[in-house]
Amino acid sequence: MHCQRAARLLLARRRLPPAYGCRLRPLQRNTRHSSTSPSPTSPLLERWLGKDGLGCPAIAASRKALLDAIGPAAEPSSEALAASVCSHYRSLEESGARRSFLRMLAGDLGVDHEGAVARARRLVELHSQGRGEATLLKSEAHLFQLLQPPYCQLFSLIGRLEGGVKFLVDLRGDLLEAQQEPPDHHEQPDCLLSEMAAQLREMLAKWFSLGLLELQNVTWQSPCDILEKISQYEAVHPLRHWRDLKHRVGPGRRCFIFTHPALPREPIMVLHAALTSGPTSSIQALLSRSTGRDEVSKDIDTAVFYSISATQRGLSGIELGNYLIKRVARELQHEFPEQLKHFVTLSPIPGFRKWLESHLKLHIQQEPQDCQTRKEELKEVLQLFPVSDSHLQALQVALSNSRWAVDPDGELARALRHPLLSLCARYLTREKRRGRALDPVAHFHLQNGASVWRLNWLADTSPSGLQRSFGVMVNYRYHLPTVDSNGISYRKHGTVALSNSVKSYL
Repeated sequence: MHCQRAARLLLARRRLPPAYGCRLRPLQRNTRHSSTSPSPTSPLLERWLGKDGLGCPAIAASRKALLDAIGPAAEPSSEALAASVCSHYRSLEESGARRSFLRMLAGDLGVDHEGAVARARRLVELHSQGRGEATLLKSEAHLFQLLQPPYCQLFSLIGRLEGGVKFLVDLRGDLLEAQQEPPDHHEQPDCLLSEMAAQLREMLAKWFSLGLLELQNVTWQSPCDILEKISQYEAVHPLRHWRDLKHRVGPGRRCFIFTHPALPREPIMVLHAALTSGPTSSIQALLSRSTGRDEVSKDIDTAVFYSISATQRGLSGIELGNYLIKRVARELQHEFPEQLKHFVTLSPIPGFRKWLESHLKLHIQQEPQDCQTRKEELKEVLQLFPVSDSHLQALQVALSNSRWAVDPDGELARALRHPLLSLCARYLTREKRRGRALDPVAHFHLQNGASVWRLNWLADTSPSGLQRSFGVMVNYRYHLPTVDSNGISYRKHGTVALSNSVKSYL
């Protein structure tokens, strides 16, 4: 209890940058931020740079290169030390060299376990002796400091440099990538990299809190470099031509981005929205350049969020998309107070086809009574594919290719519609792992407080859409008065909010 209280006190004493309001304003060029005045050099970091390399030539060469970069001065400033680390890391072009350097940092500048154990024992002794509150708090503060890896001090120094925050974001991206690669026999275990990535995530989460982010509306008149980055970062529905980009920021469309003062002119999150009359049931129709609407049209009542992209891998795991969607919904509600009634997404279902095919294969022989669909719904499919008496096998054969999707009004497409939508409703609302929705996109929106509102048949007939989910897409609804309670119910109890329309498929 004392350790936790001391940790909270220490975190409260940390200085944070001035709070930049999350306000809507036109895109402007950011002024360059000057670095803070030099602080005393860290003896620990200097000693680390002077170590022998633990018998590894690559590590020894890295330390020597850093010492050479600092120069012959006996007392280099902390900023010079941090800058030399950044410069040396950038000079390592091969991923293997960077991974070795990261493991060197994680191993050499990790937690002093022996010192932490000794301090913890001392705290236990002081508590058993009945020492006063002030003595216990002081001992807890010392223990807390020992539990912080010294490389966090190096990261703090780097964060003070111009461009340092961006360097740390990219560094965490490299850490996440390095964790996915098998380590060589002579390298430190990957648990050290996992801990370093977690520590860096905590630092970045503070620096990228909502109060420090700026919401900006991108239009065709925005700077060209911003428009180019938005085009490059689009991960959900790639842009094929500059006319596509002009359409997505033109009339009847909105494009919002989150930016941060430490990453000038760099979109962190990008959200595309369309102003429509009612929820859209086809992504191809929504992306068509012929569907832009006059914004003064009185029949506009729905904002459809059809693409959200995170641009910085190093910020993954930091909650930004949730804030962006809700912030944009409120901005649009303020812009169209009398018209907009619904805020919904048009979202892919990336895991549905893989889940269904694996379940069909698993149950093809046994067909239990509680199988994932009702047999009467598959009678038409069985008549079209009389391969056996097995309803599930008939469904498996019917779904073995996607030619039926070419003709939405064809006999097979009509026969498959209700069974597939029923299976999709079950997948989104009942299939879970560790209390969270199995589908990653569903989990993202449900934890944000959205509800599963409507399933859309053959909403994405592109090859990728058919491969992901047989063309089915889903509308998640953000009803602002209930998003907070929905999110709490889902996170605490796994409760999925859903509409009557979706319930009818279950």
